[in-house]
Amino acid sequence: MLKTGATDKFKREKADLDRDSKEKLKDMEIMAKVALEDFKINKEDEREVARVMKDMLQANMKDNKELDMKGLDALVKMAISQQKEISNDEEG
Repeated sequence: MLKTGATDKFKREKADLDRDSKEKLKDMEIMAKVALEDFKINKEDEREVARVMKDMLQANMKDNKELDMKGLDALVKMAISQQKEISNDEEG
């Protein structure tokens, strides 16, 4: 009878340990899933930041091109104006 009682006690302890192990594994699995989702969110944020920076850079380059074209246009107009003045001075 003593042997049966010890075996039952051993079985109960083993069942308790198995249950605890399963709970710990479940907790670890949940934590891993949360960490993975966190990682995915961070990567999406990084991609969004990179996209916004790219858009800003492209807009800045476009603005610079427009300013360069306006500046070039102004220089051409000024050169034409000066050439007209020189022509007028030579005629007059």
